[in-house]
Amino acid sequence: MRSKGWILVGTLLVTVLVATGAGFNSSIEVGDGDVREGNLSALNGRITIGDGATVRGECRSVNGGITVGRDAQVGGVSSVNGKVSIGEGAVVQDDVDAVNGSVSLGAGARAARVSTVNGRIRLTDADVAGNVKTINGDISLRDGSSIGGDIIVEEPGGMHGRRQRPLRIELDGGSVVQGNVLVEDPEMQVEVYLRDGSRILGRVENAEVIED
Repeated sequence: MRSKGWILVGTLLVTVLVATGAGFNSSIEVGDGDVREGNLSALNGRITIGDGATVRGECRSVNGGITVGRDAQVGGVSSVNGKVSIGEGAVVQDDVDAVNGSVSLGAGARAARVSTVNGRIRLTDADVAGNVKTINGDISLRDGSSIGGDIIVEEPGGMHGRRQRPLRIELDGGSVVQGNVLVEDPEMQVEVYLRDGSRILGRVENAEVIED
């Protein structure tokens, strides 16, 4: 079951951070334009990457948000309990993952893939090269955002239960999904809103399409 897989991911992340000596109650800050080699890891603290900074590794946090500044470059971003914010023009070479927290990408930002369990995903004039995945989070693409792969709503599993309202996937401002919109649980209510010439080039499976 996929929900168990997400628990395993969170557990492994905690284990890795302990093994690598991450500070338990300290935040990490990389100044504007600075360069860091290797991974940055925090257990109970925020990670903040300044404008134009470079991290040649992953940014990983358990209990704390992660902010990547404008025009910064990082290898990957992972958070268990915390919001992830990718600033304008920033580049994430690998994945942006969050379990209990939202993910936002600003104008001109790029990432390889994006996934959440219980958090909203919001792209604003941003590009994701591969898939965007969620279990319980709404997804919003605005101002010409692009997803090169699929949007996948994974099966929630027993621990998550049923949502009280439909999950919403909203595309506006000419945003495009190059692949498909795939809802793995046919009993889950998912609404896909297409506005202002936005398009899904592939198929839509187990979701209602609403064109405003």
